[in-house]
Amino acid sequence: MPNSMKDPLNEKQSETGTNDRPDSIRTTTTMMPETNWNSIYTASMLSFIGTVQFSLYFSSMWPYVQIIDRSINETMFGWIIAIYSVGQIISAPLFGYWSNKIQQVRLPLFVGLALMFMGNLCYLSLELTTIPKLYILLFGRFMTGMGSGNVCLLRTYASTASTSKDRLRAIAFVTCGQALGATSGPAFQLLFTSFTYPGTTLFGHLRFNLFTGPAFLACTMNLFGTIILLFIFKEVYAGLHHEEYNKIVRVENGESNKSETATTKASFYKSCKKSL
Repeated sequence: MPNSMKDPLNEKQSETGTNDRPDSIRTTTTMMPETNWNSIYTASMLSFIGTVQFSLYFSSMWPYVQIIDRSINETMFGWIIAIYSVGQIISAPLFGYWSNKIQQVRLPLFVGLALMFMGNLCYLSLELTTIPKLYILLFGRFMTGMGSGNVCLLRTYASTASTSKDRLRAIAFVTCGQALGATSGPAFQLLFTSFTYPGTTLFGHLRFNLFTGPAFLACTMNLFGTIILLFIFKEVYAGLHHEEYNKIVRVENGESNKSETATTKASFYKSCKKSL
């Protein structure tokens, strides 16, 4: 057969099978967001802030309790420490359910930071009220534990906000923030060792000393977390977008039935436009 003659069937396959599919895939690929590392770094900082609330008071709480209320014994103090974890156990699944229901993590993270802030304020108010100190400590630590339950959302976010090739690195950042928060809490107490008790009076009976310093620092961290959540954190689920893209590729390759095409593409384009 002469070289100048063309096979119409092969020519049609090359036009429809080779050219069209890569063009559509290429167009879809350009819309896909990549891993937003700013949001991953922000999630790591929030993970640190949420976890450090547990260990920040370890070295100073017991001496402080012995000064302000000697009726609190070791057993009661054990309950004060444990109730933080009880609050976290209760709130973590609730935060997860709520986040899944509203399809976002930002609002639950805000609520978690607010709860932690309130719990730390309770600790600061120990010398400002006539309410039994044990009840204030139990309530305050429970509230702080409830707020820190939002850390579970950050690990989930890291896995869904990163592409498959970046996922291990993204999860490692958030896990690192959590580990640093759990271990560095007592080290922050060193910042306040030069402040003796009763310390400096700010107003009324509110004092700044080596015992209340960690609570002031925790409140500052909560406010800082709120600021970065407002102005820096951008909720982009690149991992979910890539899954939708893979569905489109399977449909166009004939690996899925065609009834999925319209729904898959529509949800993908909508989610991409919302993120970009």
